[in-house]
Amino acid sequence: MTKASLVLATDEIRHKAAHWCLHLPRLTRVTFQEPKRTLPQNKKMWAMLGDIATSQRAALKAGNASARDLPPEAWKCLVLHALGKEARYEPSLDGEEIVPLGYSSSELGISEMADMIAFMDSWGAENNVTFTDPNQ
Repeated sequence: MTKASLVLATDEIRHKAAHWCLHLPRLTRVTFQEPKRTLPQNKKMWAMLGDIATSQRAALKAGNASARDLPPEAWKCLVLHALGKEARYEPSLDGEEIVPLGYSSSELGISEMADMIAFMDSWGAENNVTFTDPNQ
């Protein structure tokens, strides 16, 4: 077995995982991870990032020199960096820019995504961001 993963959703799968643990060769690596973020968390994250981008764009137009006009994707990278997620930087294909790699939220667990949402909520309160309901 090179690599396999299971989601412990049923007793049958839990027994299978236990069987593997008992019968795999010594020194086999096993990793346990919390469940990935939920779809409602993902929807809320993107709504909040859009609200931050809109608010910052408006603040910049109103003369706030410290505000930034960035798309939601860039704000996501900034928030993930603020939460301690690491990325590496590589030259773009044309060599003209430096591009961050590794800022993905798709692998965040439920609690990590909750932390990200709480951080954005706190940062937004400090920076006059009005968040909208992602379900509207």
